[in-house]
Formats: sequence, C-alpha cells, structure tokens
Amino acid sequence: MGNKQSSTAGTGSGGKRKTKKGGESEPATAAAPAEAPNTPPPQVEEEPKPQGTGDEGESKREESSNDIVEKNVGKTSDLPEGQMKEVEIDGDHKALLVHQNGCFTAVSSKCTHYGAPLVKGYLGDGRVRCPWHGACFNVTTGDIEDYPGIDSLARYTVKIDGEDIIVSASKKDLEKGRCPFVQKSPVDGTTRDEVYVLVGGGPATVVCAETLRQEGFNGKIILCTREKVLPYDRPKLSKAMHISAEEIKLRSESFYKEHNIELQTEREVTRVDSSSKTLTFSDGTTLQYDKLLLATGAKPRTLPVPGFDNVCLLREPSQANDIATNAKDKRVVVIGTSFIGMEVASYLSDKATSVECIDIAAVPFERVLGERIGKALQTLLEEKGIKFHLKSGVKEIVSEDGKVTGVTLPSDETIPADIVVAGVGVMPATDYLKDSDIPLTNRGEVVVDEYMKVTDGVYAAGDIAKFPLPLIQDSVSIGHWQIAHNHGHIAGRNMAGKEESFNSIPYFWTVLFGKSLRYCGFALSWDEIIYNGNPEELKFAAYFVKDDKVMAVCSLAMDPVVSTSAELMYQGKMPTGSQLRDNPDLQTHL
Repeated sequence: MGNKQSSTAGTGSGGKRKTKKGGESEPATAAAPAEAPNTPPPQVEEEPKPQGTGDEGESKREESSNDIVEKNVGKTSDLPEGQMKEVEIDGDHKALLVHQNGCFTAVSSKCTHYGAPLVKGYLGDGRVRCPWHGACFNVTTGDIEDYPGIDSLARYTVKIDGEDIIVSASKKDLEKGRCPFVQKSPVDGTTRDEVYVLVGGGPATVVCAETLRQEGFNGKIILCTREKVLPYDRPKLSKAMHISAEEIKLRSESFYKEHNIELQTEREVTRVDSSSKTLTFSDGTTLQYDKLLLATGAKPRTLPVPGFDNVCLLREPSQANDIATNAKDKRVVVIGTSFIGMEVASYLSDKATSVECIDIAAVPFERVLGERIGKALQTLLEEKGIKFHLKSGVKEIVSEDGKVTGVTLPSDETIPADIVVAGVGVMPATDYLKDSDIPLTNRGEVVVDEYMKVTDGVYAAGDIAKFPLPLIQDSVSIGHWQIAHNHGHIAGRNMAGKEESFNSIPYFWTVLFGKSLRYCGFALSWDEIIYNGNPEELKFAAYFVKDDKVMAVCSLAMDPVVSTSAELMYQGKMPTGSQLRDNPDLQTHL
C-alpha cells in the first residue's frame, strides 16, 4: 500500500516507555469520549481479574511476520478529532483508537488494573482515565501515568492509507493487553554499589522498586516486609474475604528475581537510625542503606473496652480468610461503619446467620459522604438484612471460655454474637520510629515534602506519609490504594535523582452488594452538596462544594462522572459550584 500519510503509536515491542507526564503543560480542553454516553455502563467489575504479575513480559522471542495482525478499522472521517472508540483487531482482541491533536493512535483497550473498558472512561489531554478506579494511560505510548495498577498498556502501530485507518499489532501484545516495564540499563551489579532499602509490603514499595529500575538505577534494591507473603492487592481483602494471597499478588516471585529486586519476607524493622543509615530488625540483625523508603502502611485501631482481645481485625489475607471461614452460619457483629466495616458486612450477609453493625455515628459514612448518601447506603444494607445500632458505642465484648458470646452496648443491651469484627479506622504503623531521629506528628505520621522526602536519604510513602496535596494546598494523610502507588512512583523518581513532585487527584472506591461507589478529590468539610440524580435511587453524582470550588465528587451508577471529574480537577478545569448548581449534568459542561 502506498501511504500518503502515517501516524504511529509505536511498534508494540514491549516495555514501559518514559514520557513527559500528561498535564505538565497547560492542557487543552478535553473532549468527551465518542462511545461514553450519559447512560452508565453496567457495574460489572466486582470480581475482577488480578493485576498482571509480570510474567507476561518475560518472553524475549522476536516477532515474525506471521505474528503480526493488520486490520483496516475504518475511515478517518469515522472518528472526529478529540474522540476515541474501541475497534476489533483480531477475534476478541480489541484496541482503543484515539484521534487527538491531528494524530491517530492505538493502545490496548482494557485497564491493566481490573480490566475496565477504557472507552467508557474519559479522554483527557493525551491520556485516557479508567472509568472504574481512575488509572491514567498515555494514549500514544501506553505508559501508565496515574494509578492504581502497575503495567502500562500495549501500544500498536497506526498507519493512514488515504482515508483508511490501518492498525497492526503482534499477536503476543494483543493477547497480553499490557506492557510491563523495561529497564533503562542492564542490571549487572558492577557499576553501582549503593543499597536502597524499601520497607513495607504494599504498592508504594513495589512501584518504587520498579520505578528505580525504570530510571536506570542498577544498585542493590532490598524490599522488606514483615508479612510472610509477597505484596498483594489489599483492597480485595474486605471485598472477597475468601481470596488467597497467592491469587492477588502484585508481582510474581520470578518478576522480583528477574529485575534483581531482593524481596525479604518476615523482616520487621524495629528501629531506624538515619544518622548512621542503619536499620534494626526484630531478630536483632542490622542493615546498612544508602537511601531508604518507609512505607509500612497502617494498623487497625482498637477500642479500650473489656474483652477486645477476642475481636477480629482485618489487615492481612490470613485474617480475612479466618473471618470468612469462621463466620459461616454464625452470628456476626461488626463494630464500626467504616468502608472496610461495611464491605465486610456486605460480604458476610449471605454467609452468616445474622449481621449487625454498631457505630457511634448517627448515619454511616456521614463524615465523608454526607447524611443523604450515608442514609441511602444504610437503607441498601438494611434491605439485605443487615441491622444497625447507631449512636451507640461498645461497653464490653462478652466471652465465655475465650469465645465471644455477645457485645454489650452502653444501654446494657447485649447483642448475641459468635464473631465480632472491628472496622473502626486505622493508625499509621510507625511505632518503630518513635525512638528514632525521624520526626512524627502527634498521630504518628511521617511528614514529607512534595518529593516524598523526609530528610537526606530518607523518603516516606503511603498511609504513613503526611504530604502536600496540591488540590487543597495543604498537607494531609490519605490512606488510599491509588495514593500509595503514586507516592511510590514519586519517591522512586526522586531517589533516582529525578526531580518530580506529587500531583495527583485522590481517588477511591467501595463495593457494597455489587454496587460500586466512586469518589475523587478531598473534602473535610463543605458548604453544600449538589446532586445530579437521587441517592435514594442509588443512581447519582454528588459534588462537594466549598467556597464555590468543587473539592470532591462521588457517584453511584453514573460512570464515568468521577473519573471525568478527577481529570478536570487535575487540569484545573472543573466547573464551579455555581455552574453545577445551574446544571448538575457534568457532560453538558465539557
């Protein structure tokens, strides 16, 4: 074919490509996706496939001409500027075709986190944001630019032949649908003798380790976790409590070995001496480091009430598995109407004989989502048979022979129970730093700057970090899965000598009885909540407004409103409260 003009989105030959992050320059006004209408897609991501473990990218064979699939996917006039659509390439394998800034590009069509169809998301300036959990991917290179998830998208070649759009891709890339990273330089252990130690078994340390290798650091990387298992997808623990750590591991053991990342399990740090750059472990051994990342996460809060030792806490896979097994056909009481507490109640509702929830609040989630949304979610749970005891604390956990028999309220009413689960919040897991020279807040957080730096050679990330959030121009601590990924990436970039500051919009989600509630932004308080739709019907978008600025957005059954809002917030183009008050349909403001 004689090409009159061509636009290329890469060869699909593997590896995460480092590009300028979308949004570093003033972005143009984003256009709405071509195939993302106002009607929401079905909420089908509740039992997603796990993230890629990294094994998918280990094959080194060369592609032959027989391995390449080429497909005419339509005319250039079929896809207007600023829009995207999903096109079939080979059988069930599809690509996301994008027309932006005069160029046509193509990448794999599903988010590498849980497999959401990206065409249902939002097309920003040079990147697409996932409709389910807000991950962002560069539409030219496929690079992941915001999280959650680890792998980038596969990128495919696009050529324009007259008016025809021709997409070609290797069968291997089509089957994988993702692209694990490549290192900038080989790891041979001879050019650098520095030791970087990453403490913690969550996404912050995993992403940091990978980022260091992506940036060409070829010294020693040691990832230490006090847990017995490989780093895993922790949010699944309260949503699918039967799941094993093996099923939800972030990366395979072979992945760490291949990239020379030394993974040490059952290694709990008990002391940090930043002056001598020494870590002390629970077994008395020590380890010297050149640079250090602290990302030890959070620990469940406890209550100072008699009998609390017999209460189940949820932080690790073994705890989730034990609760799921022992709750079958038993009476369950959940203390706390936190997101974790309500997810546990939702999961156990059809397995236990009864589930009852206790909280001192008048309405679940009221502090974060407001009374109206909280009440609507409470009604959802009540309709499924879950009973609430609100505006009530806990006086005592009653036990006989070491086994729970009930929970006594301040009113002296005792709720019969065989199992009690507490979900009353978390605290930073930083007890090991109390006698160190690393300063902590009164709550136990580690204060970092915009580069995730604590002091020379020491960085912190994830739940323990109190960090500057550009959205509110103040420092906060946010225990979100997505935030921890971002922190790890920024820490890794800066540990590798690149200067990059944190700039992301917080994003979290919860799943209750198959209904996904999404939230982006950060709002400790608000002047008003503007609604599009009705929380009582479990189909709405809610805008939390302070001083006419939208600080947060929450939705249920109205995708991709939250992902669209997150991208508009990131670009500084979110409509004002006044604009949304006049017309709360976000789509009309694009």
